[in-house]
Amino acid sequence: EALSEACVLNNRAPRVWAHLCLLALELERDGEAEQSLTQALRLGLDDVALLERIGGAYIGKGDWQKAERCLRRALASVAAAATAEAGAEAGPTQGDDDKTADASVAAAAASAEAGMAGRLLADALSEQGQSEEAIVLYEAALKQPRAGEADVRHIKQRLASLYAATGRH
Repeated sequence: EALSEACVLNNRAPRVWAHLCLLALELERDGEAEQSLTQALRLGLDDVALLERIGGAYIGKGDWQKAERCLRRALASVAAAATAEAGAEAGPTQGDDDKTADASVAAAAASAEAGMAGRLLADALSEQGQSEEAIVLYEAALKQPRAGEADVRHIKQRLASLYAATGRH
């Protein structure tokens, strides 16, 4: 009720919509969760921790595409912040080809600011059969300073399966 009231008072606040999404997911109101998520993203939600929580909730529901959407946004926010910080020091950079974008997402996944968004995104991609990108993200997540022992074990197990499935060693 308080979140709904906050939304009425300021319906342009992406964090409020994100919290409404989490609440709707918890209450198994999937339609409302989707509407809230869409609104939060439309309003520019860039809170990495919130996006990670929403992505994790969608993973728990087995909704890989919505999880991917949230987690990609989380890593893009981390990458944008790093680019802005580096840009202030180094000036503008050229081009934004796919390899540069992939490298920045992988770098973002390894940074402390990303939390475990990279590992979660790799989980979602792996479940959707996107093995190569999942491998890149799992390898980056292994460099994550916040990765706990259980996370490292999970990542190594998933990597072993993906390496076997793709013929890598």
